Amino acid sequence: MTSATNLQLFTNVLIYANGALLAMADNISVSHQTNAQDVNTIALAFAGQTAGAPKCMVSCDSAVPFAGMEFDPTQYMASMTPLTLTAFAAGSQVNLKGFITESDLGYGVNSSSKLSFKATCSFSTWETL
Repeated sequence: MTSATNLQLFTNVLIYANGALLAMADNISVSHQTNAQDVNTIALAFAGQTAGAPKCMVSCDSAVPFAGMEFDPTQYMASMTPLTLTAFAAGSQVNLKGFITESDLGYGVNSSSKLSFKATCSFSTWETL
């Protein structure tokens, strides 16, 4: 039998689109990418990296109530309108400005409907609240 020592609470992640909580979200991912490129040479092998164009990628899956979608990403996609996505986790927040690049609505037998979107945003760091 193992001891249950060092138990702790873990954070939830919340996401807002233009200041509105996406309360139906059930899967959120915020990915920071440097897009740095490896520099390899004959003599040194891996010699370092050159700077790339950093960005953040956001993906969000949400449940879809019968009454209607909480958030319609296609409104932003059709007009290429930028939006602000704000994620909160572990006493920190990150504010991201970008564009929704993909949207998908799915449903299957014995599963709930899901509305998913992906966004490409400018790079921003987490800030402690």
